[in-house]
Formats: sequence, C-alpha cells, structure tokens
Amino acid sequence: MKPLYLKLLLLLLMMTKLHEAQANLPLQRDIVLEEANKSLVIGFHQRLHIHQDALAAFEILAPEYKDMTDGKRRSRSAYVKYCQKYLLSNPGYSAEIIHAATEGEWVYLYTRSYASKKLISKLSVEMYRVINGYIVEHKSIAKS
Repeated sequence: MKPLYLKLLLLLLMMTKLHEAQANLPLQRDIVLEEANKSLVIGFHQRLHIHQDALAAFEILAPEYKDMTDGKRRSRSAYVKYCQKYLLSNPGYSAEIIHAATEGEWVYLYTRSYASKKLISKLSVEMYRVINGYIVEHKSIAKS
C-alpha cells in the first residue's frame, strides 16, 4: 500500500495536468469572430482561385504568414510568387468551395479544383489560421 503522501502527490499532479489541459481550451467559442474569420478566408479564396488575384494575399496574409502547401514551407512573398506562377501557367484554373467550417482560430474549406472546367482534384482540405483579421498560416491536403 502506498503512503498517504504519495497518493496526495499523485492527486496533486493529476489536478495540475488537468488544469493545464483546461487552460489550453477556450472557455467559450466566439461564434461572431469565427464567422468573421470564415468570411475573410472565403473572400480570400474566391479572389485567389476564382478571380485569380494573387496580389490579394498582400492585403489578407500577415507579414509573418507561413504556408505549408505541398509540404514546402513558404513565406508570404514566396506564396504570392508561387500563386502567380501557377495561375499564369494554368489560365483555366478555378476552385469551388464545397463546405466551410470553423473552430477557434482555424477555418477549414473543403474544395474542388478545376482546369478548364475539368475536375483535377476531387477534394482538397484547406486549413487557414486567422489571428487579428489576418491569415497567419495555411495548410492544404489534396486528393486527386
């Protein structure tokens, strides 16, 4: 049988870990902020993928923005150059949003991509992190 002080120490450790885990969770979701973030991301996605306005990124992406598309880490300016090059070499490219969802700072878009009206990506999951009205991070997973 364990001594009482070991039981109390174990209980204290468990309570500390529980408190740390709860401290990392938002107490209450801010639906108004999440919807504003979703509108920002959808607007950016439409400007980039439908209107092919890669320069929109300079208005919406934070200076410290990082992109992890294709497993490559890109800065804001590198991402804009990548998008400009891609859009120029694929003039018939477009994408449609199938579904959008939010959770905290994250906005998730489920999209399909097209080249000259031909489906090239059955499903993409675009994950955007928004802080203070700017997109600070982006990750994308595509299934062809």
